[in-house]
Amino acid sequence: MSLVRRTIVVWLLLVSGALIAKADESLPADTVQSLKNSTVYVKTEIGTLPMSGSGFVIQVTGDTALIATNHHVITKPKELRIGSFIPGLRGRDQFTLRKLQQALAKAEPAVSVVFNSGTPNEQVIKAEILGGLEEPDLAILKVSGVKAPPRPIEFRQTPKLVETMGLYILGFPFGDALATNKGNPAITIGKGSVSSVRLDAAGKLAKVQIDGALNPGNSGGPVVDSKGNLIGIAVQTIQGSNIGLAIPPAELAGVLEGRVGRPTIIVHPAEKGSAPTYEVVLPVVDPLKKLKFVSVQYVDGAAPIDAAKAGQPQLQLAPGSQSVNLTIADRVARAPLNLASTADQKARDVTVQASIVNEQGKPIHLEAQVLKVAAPQVVTTTATKDGNSTTVTQTTKTPGGGTVRREVTVTRGGSGPSKIAKSKDDPEDAADDEDEDASDKGSGKKGNAKKAKSNKDEKDAGKGTEVAWTNRISKMKKIPEEEVTGQIDGVKFTLDKAVLRGGRLTLRKGTGFFANAEVDVILFLKPNEDVSGRKVVINGRVPAGGPHVSAGAMHKGDRLPKTQTHLDYLMVLEFGDYVAEDRMQPGRIYICLPDRAKSFLAGTFEASVE
Repeated sequence: MSLVRRTIVVWLLLVSGALIAKADESLPADTVQSLKNSTVYVKTEIGTLPMSGSGFVIQVTGDTALIATNHHVITKPKELRIGSFIPGLRGRDQFTLRKLQQALAKAEPAVSVVFNSGTPNEQVIKAEILGGLEEPDLAILKVSGVKAPPRPIEFRQTPKLVETMGLYILGFPFGDALATNKGNPAITIGKGSVSSVRLDAAGKLAKVQIDGALNPGNSGGPVVDSKGNLIGIAVQTIQGSNIGLAIPPAELAGVLEGRVGRPTIIVHPAEKGSAPTYEVVLPVVDPLKKLKFVSVQYVDGAAPIDAAKAGQPQLQLAPGSQSVNLTIADRVARAPLNLASTADQKARDVTVQASIVNEQGKPIHLEAQVLKVAAPQVVTTTATKDGNSTTVTQTTKTPGGGTVRREVTVTRGGSGPSKIAKSKDDPEDAADDEDEDASDKGSGKKGNAKKAKSNKDEKDAGKGTEVAWTNRISKMKKIPEEEVTGQIDGVKFTLDKAVLRGGRLTLRKGTGFFANAEVDVILFLKPNEDVSGRKVVINGRVPAGGPHVSAGAMHKGDRLPKTQTHLDYLMVLEFGDYVAEDRMQPGRIYICLPDRAKSFLAGTFEASVE
């Protein structure tokens, strides 16, 4: 009996020892070093915006390497949000982020890759973007001149995934924030496990769900099993949880074979009296040049789509079906569409299905889908001559019913075209020249001279000339296109924040609790009232129900700002179209107050709606 007990005790000790060994299982040292060598720090600069992520080597030829990462790591962010982790943006308000977003429109990403980041042997190399797709959020980079090319991480032979399976996450979480010096950060390797294997409707592996710390900056990095085999590419984390998501390696293999993204139909503006034209555009990623052919089958209107026939051609037999071959250039495939249209064309549906042919000559049919195509813009262009000057006016009517007016004046013998003046709507002011002196209206040389000067002032308006305080509404017709500037009670004003809250428009300089200078325009709006397209002109005494204005500023030695309310002032206030997705109300203002300091503001703003 004692022998049996001893046997049981020995067996329990062996089992518990095996369990402890399993719990302490780690990657072999040589595997760790190989993975560290192959994982790179990806740095992206877009103008003044720095971003970072992770990536890994997937192919080496001589001193040239191909790098896999996430598409969102190396492209412009669609929207800069408060609270999102992008280096250099923490603590910024929505107004500041909105201005930065506009600046990004003119900048292109510059990407560099850091090998052996945070070590004495690190090497920084500028990368070429070979292509990327928003879905499945993958991009391929190319670098040359690698001093010690690492062994690529194998991604075509992957292990079978099982829930609770252990894994390791490699990358550079939080970017430079974890660097111990002024240089680049060292790699971080975290542990986790597979918590779910996510399949799509067709039973194909869509995402690998991870139980483990997957933080901003890990994006694009490799996720491997206990033997160093790739089981996913880190892409996303769910905030407030310990859940992350990784892209299956099969998606990376598909990208290297050549892929196209979701199609978009572009409507080109139509000159008044003519029909618009349409063009289909698809993003392309083909780093190894394996795509031979890209085409689109399309039908004008919403055609029925059978989800059970995914991967099969679905529009060839549809009534009115047409096909077009696309031209590939600069990572984009595009072609004009033969869609019947009229000068007053409305929004329409178009059903499309893209197909590609790979190097084996095998056609691959993508998902058919119905695209909503917006109504076209209608453009009217006129040209008028006045002596040596020619003014070209372009008026665009947008699908939402708004109007954008642009003017360019060219003077022969001058320095070139003037600044383009833009406005959503350019009607004549209701209170045009009510304050004009009677002497200005008379005939004779003096009156003609003043009239000629007034005409010249109107032509010069919008050319970036400096604005100032005035007591005449007729001099406030043209509002500068630059952001609001001016002075309030002697304090120079530059716009730091604009807010539209509960019918109160606030233009503010300063980020402290008390503003350095501030103007409030109380509009007496109804709850949730839309001000898009509205224009307010105040010429002197405010009528009943008209907006009240208060303005204040802090001078040296003041503990509180000195604020004054005005019911007698001059103001031209125009609102553009409300941007719902950004909760942003753009507008323009020119206001002059009757105080001793001759306070005034003039320019454009984008108010955060709260």
